[in-house]
Amino acid sequence: LSDMLCPGHLKYFRFVGRILGKALFDQQLVRCRLAKHLYKLLLGWPIVLNDLKDMDLPCHSYLRSLEEMGAGVANLGLHFTVSEDLLGLRTR
Repeated sequence: LSDMLCPGHLKYFRFVGRILGKALFDQQLVRCRLAKHLYKLLLGWPIVLNDLKDMDLPCHSYLRSLEEMGAGVANLGLHFTVSEDLLGLRTR
């Protein structure tokens, strides 16, 4: 979807990454905020379920409750699928 709305959007990410990389290499301070999981990814730290709390609290709470259920989750009959709505066309 991003590529349909903004062709070549990955070039922007590459450009920003190069700018931030050059600033780090030159030991320059860049005042920008990145998501917590991106910092962890850059540092090589593991990304865990609690990192989702900052981005999507309801989803985190739901997944945490499923985790606490343990083996009882199988009795719920849940099926996890990914569906994508791409400009009105739904795919699974």
